[in-house]
Amino acid sequence: MGATSSSREFSTEERETKELESCLAGSGVLSMLQTAFFTLAGSSDKNSTNFAKASISASALEECFRCRFLNFEAKDYSVSAEFPKLLGEISATIVSTHFTSDNGQVFWPAFLKGYDKCCKKTPVALSINLLIRLFHDVRRRTDIPSNIEISEDDDNDKFGGHLSENDICDFLWFCWVMEHNAKYVDFCDNKMNENTIKLPDIKCLVSSAIVAFSGSNLEQLHIEDSKDTRASNIEIPVQSLYSWILATIPGLAYCLPQYVENALQRTSLSSLVPVHPSSQTDEVHSSGQIVVDSGLLTSGTAWAIALSFRPSLGGGLLMTSFMSVSHSKVLPDLVYRSSQHGKGMNRFWSQVDGYNGPLLVLISGSSMEEEHDNLVCRKWIIGAFTNQGFENKDSFYGSFGCLFAVKPIFRSFLPDGRDKNFVYSHLHPLGRVYEPRPKPVGIAFGGTLGSERVFLDEDFAKITIRHHTVDKTYHAGYLVPGQEYLTLEASVLDVEAWGFGGKVAEQEQAMHKQREQLFTEQRRKVDLKTFGNWEDSPEKMMMGLMSNPDRVKREDR
Repeated sequence: MGATSSSREFSTEERETKELESCLAGSGVLSMLQTAFFTLAGSSDKNSTNFAKASISASALEECFRCRFLNFEAKDYSVSAEFPKLLGEISATIVSTHFTSDNGQVFWPAFLKGYDKCCKKTPVALSINLLIRLFHDVRRRTDIPSNIEISEDDDNDKFGGHLSENDICDFLWFCWVMEHNAKYVDFCDNKMNENTIKLPDIKCLVSSAIVAFSGSNLEQLHIEDSKDTRASNIEIPVQSLYSWILATIPGLAYCLPQYVENALQRTSLSSLVPVHPSSQTDEVHSSGQIVVDSGLLTSGTAWAIALSFRPSLGGGLLMTSFMSVSHSKVLPDLVYRSSQHGKGMNRFWSQVDGYNGPLLVLISGSSMEEEHDNLVCRKWIIGAFTNQGFENKDSFYGSFGCLFAVKPIFRSFLPDGRDKNFVYSHLHPLGRVYEPRPKPVGIAFGGTLGSERVFLDEDFAKITIRHHTVDKTYHAGYLVPGQEYLTLEASVLDVEAWGFGGKVAEQEQAMHKQREQLFTEQRRKVDLKTFGNWEDSPEKMMMGLMSNPDRVKREDR
């Protein structure tokens, strides 16, 4: 009876393994997992008959998932001494939590199940659960007090407790380092431990979480003028943080799956031809010469905006947030910067005309607000994303776009679905054409003509931001702290446009500018032979119009 029971249990496990293999084969990762498994097992034989016998040590799997970065610094923050300890325990925590071992050995079925737990396509909410659980377990392994409470009574973990600002900083940096390690670390590169990583400025994200929980503005929390967000003693419930992640930066959910999958992929490639991380970004890089953190677009800003999207849309921004850290690479493409190219619609158009690709526009402004019977100057940054280039039209256009409150707090406003007034960009018409009802000249996002949610005038001197009730294109919310219901008119400090269309968009823009230059030169040339011909001369045409004054009227009808 015992032998029959054992045989039945083995058959059930084998059937589950076959089903999981079939599912992973459909996803296109089974071959990579097989190569990684036998590479870690120290064998090059991938015959199916060896799967039942082969195993890898838990220590080898921990080495595979080891975080390569241990030295950190931040521009405006003090990195706690505990932070490197957290990252040093990521690999051991992942293996012990998700990969079942038998006497220190991980067999093929357990290897597949562990990968499936970490990387299975699940709802974003469940992926965020796994990430918070990982952060909690890592803190426990390093004997760092954790105020997160996890109830495991049901199938899904339920969180309680709270996090301080200090904890939120560590959690966000923890996720950022995992994503950076997943994207840009070569498996065979052991010198990464010697590098010092510059952590991004996440002040706008931390402030956003605090404001979302407290319902207060920045002035009440005294965050805006503080260089270190660790200054206050505010504690945020874990459930509130969880809800804020879902609403504001849902892309954070892909942090753990990318970390695990990319580590195994590097392992499989290490047995073939090592791939340098730079080869993954060659298609996205451009010839621009402006590095991260040199203007409005910082690594922290790029990361925050990237987390607002799905990975397919935010990939270029995600790589931008790591450029200055890993390889001193340049940003994809700085299309326009007002401080460099000059302010105004004409200067802007000379730079963006012909660029047919995703564009991110960042606008920094300043407005006067009344505080305690005194006028205070507030500086802020907002942004807009469009998946296509700008067009000279007298009406709204576009198929997708997003608005962002970038600093001092971060918020994202995705399409609402009720309207499609994503982008408006209009120049003065060529020539002196009389218009009884001239269309506004400038750039706008959302709203309707005359009641735009965001309108940048033609001189790039003034920006008008209206209440979200005038807009049916983007979700509701305040772009600038303290905006309230009144229309805000503010001074423009700087404007930037960043292109993420890669080399293809750059080449198409270069060809467009060459054609425009050729047309301009041709219009300047005068054909003397044609000019001297009476039949084709403008004088004959004018004489014909004068001899038949009703001709224009008949044509107008």
